[in-house]
Amino acid sequence: MSSKDSKDQTEAAWDSLIYFRIYKDFAGESHSTARLFNNTRQQCAIRISIIAANEAGSPVQLSEADLRTIELIEYISNQPLPRSDDLANHQAYQYTSNQRDYVWDETIIAEAQDDAPDATTQMAVGPRQGAQTIQLFVSAKATSRLQIAARIPLPGGTAYISTNHVGFDDTDGTGGPNKLFNSSVLLQPATFPVLPASEYGEFASDGTLLPFDVGNRENFYWAKEHHIHVRFNGRLLPLKSVSATPTGSAGFAVYKQGSFFDDAKWGISYYGQPGATQPEHFPLPPLNKVEQYFASAPAREASAPSKRQNNIYFPLDMFKRCVGRIEGAASTRVVVGLIMGNLSVRFLNASGQQVPDKTNAVLHIVDEYGNAHALSLTFGTRANQLRLSAARAHTNDEIGSPISPKPRVGDWFLQRMNASIEQTRLYRNGRQQATVRLYVEAELDGVLVKLTEQERQNIRLFNYYEEDKMLPFTDDGSSSSYKGWSAQRRHRGYEPHPLATGTDARQGPGETLTFHVSADDLAAELNTLTLAFAVKGDDGSTWRSNGWITRPTGDRYFAAAFNNGSLTVTSEPPRQYTAESFRLDRRPLANTSATRSKAEESAAPIFDDIVTLSIAEPGGQLVNIRQMTCAPAGMIHWINNLPVTSNPCFTGYASPGESQVHWNPEVPKGSRPLPTLSSPDAAKGMILLCGRIDIPRADHANPPRGPMTVNLIDAYGSSQTCRIVFVEGTRDELDVR
Repeated sequence: MSSKDSKDQTEAAWDSLIYFRIYKDFAGESHSTARLFNNTRQQCAIRISIIAANEAGSPVQLSEADLRTIELIEYISNQPLPRSDDLANHQAYQYTSNQRDYVWDETIIAEAQDDAPDATTQMAVGPRQGAQTIQLFVSAKATSRLQIAARIPLPGGTAYISTNHVGFDDTDGTGGPNKLFNSSVLLQPATFPVLPASEYGEFASDGTLLPFDVGNRENFYWAKEHHIHVRFNGRLLPLKSVSATPTGSAGFAVYKQGSFFDDAKWGISYYGQPGATQPEHFPLPPLNKVEQYFASAPAREASAPSKRQNNIYFPLDMFKRCVGRIEGAASTRVVVGLIMGNLSVRFLNASGQQVPDKTNAVLHIVDEYGNAHALSLTFGTRANQLRLSAARAHTNDEIGSPISPKPRVGDWFLQRMNASIEQTRLYRNGRQQATVRLYVEAELDGVLVKLTEQERQNIRLFNYYEEDKMLPFTDDGSSSSYKGWSAQRRHRGYEPHPLATGTDARQGPGETLTFHVSADDLAAELNTLTLAFAVKGDDGSTWRSNGWITRPTGDRYFAAAFNNGSLTVTSEPPRQYTAESFRLDRRPLANTSATRSKAEESAAPIFDDIVTLSIAEPGGQLVNIRQMTCAPAGMIHWINNLPVTSNPCFTGYASPGESQVHWNPEVPKGSRPLPTLSSPDAAKGMILLCGRIDIPRADHANPPRGPMTVNLIDAYGSSQTCRIVFVEGTRDELDVR
């Protein structure tokens, strides 16, 4: 027999299987669970291991063609799942052998479900020796779970061997003596939560995006950058892309003429992909160039005086001259910059015709897990201000909307309903939350069932004493409230009130759902709120934790067992810390000398130090800082004003958890390279203090010398403010005022 004949026999002459297993991680799992986001982009890897045998029962290798015939099927119904790479017409579940470039991390998926990962012990064993293993990649659009199995057609295609022999114990994948294989994977989809706008950027006190100075101001135009990110449970998610449309790579931009009397008379936006240092689609048509003209009166339509030549500038050239690169580029952010100028210009297209302002744009950010975030970018009141808000997703991208439940047949009611609150106090800062939990046991014809997705979405919190006073949900960033109180389904990551106490919800065979409430300064009107839950069933009944129940017929009655009137939370004004509570701790930056002698200090050394800013309670306990911005971004100080003094110190800053240092371009910095941070501090703000010896006082007439206003958000979500100054008579000492 030739070698070709032998190969054909080992690859094709099979008629049975002696091993067949579908699993997520380990072949020892008979029935495993895989979580994935239902955004259609992310995929979870499903492994299938198989050993085929010939008529004599000897193992043979399946051909690549045979392996490609393996399918995924629904475990119960036996129906095949669609095999497709078509995302535009994505089915509830579909799979492919092609892996897309999105991260599958079940840890963050569990966080999105406000749940803990499965606690079942996995059998960390590989497939049987000699098995052939393939991977298929499943993506989801559905909101309901699905149990899947695998099947392969026998040669001839008239029958299948599958892994969904329900009820047969198949612990090792061999199917027992009758080869009845039984293994499956339960697909558990999760919808990424709707985040408030505050989780997508850094904002100034007026609600506009916080600008960061970059580049130089050597021309009549300059640039500022704004950082857009996705913060989830206190951390920034890596981002994949940004576009004007849910799919594709269309560009976006805003541009606007400002007031004649404003410092910035116009602004044109640019942006880069996450991590990119150069802008794309810049300028965005129809905008092509700007014409600088000489206006003699505050009128947008002012014509140029006949004896003066108008100048043409191209936005990309302006970008290259004043900044040259996106300085804040990082994989966790989209940088949107603004080029602005203090001379009057007209916006022109490529043909020289005037272009009207474009004051809003929608951008779609996709994170590395495949979740889409639709945001709206607009101008503030001036041409040098940008605003960011949540935007409605494009209809083609609305993949997370709940699927309507199938109508129930039978009598549905709540057997038990118990509510609890974990924090009985919170600060009225609009950020800190108290966690409330609802335990329910729902039954259908006497059998315990889960709430449907629609029933979950219909749960409401209300004033125990006024049933019609519902707390609005503000996960989308809206500012609506009931007398200053609002509800959320997602935790914002701020620490609870230090004196808060509470209880856990009832535990049992039912399900516990978690919600949160927050209060802003308007809650002073209703300082203490007693909460109750309302659960509306798909059958039209409403069950309330104040004891009142409304049946589908409209009949209303009181059930004392459901009366849970102790759910009380009290709001307090946020604690404001004085200058004495702020602490500055100084140390040399890594890789520099740890100590300096008095002689070295008197010799005015060159140095780069870190000064951490923290908040200390009266007892010494530190309060973490969540966000920090400084205005201006930095300042400079000479020990005296003698023209020949050339050994000043200057500052920059870094926000908690970030390694990017923000520098003030108006501060002279000498010839030495600026220091960088390799390891940020997640709980403290960082001031970088730099000493130099080559910056004469005489060369700089009016540099920013402080004070520097520091705006903070502490771990409890409260806004704090302090000022940092250089101490007069010293070279490099900082103080909080």
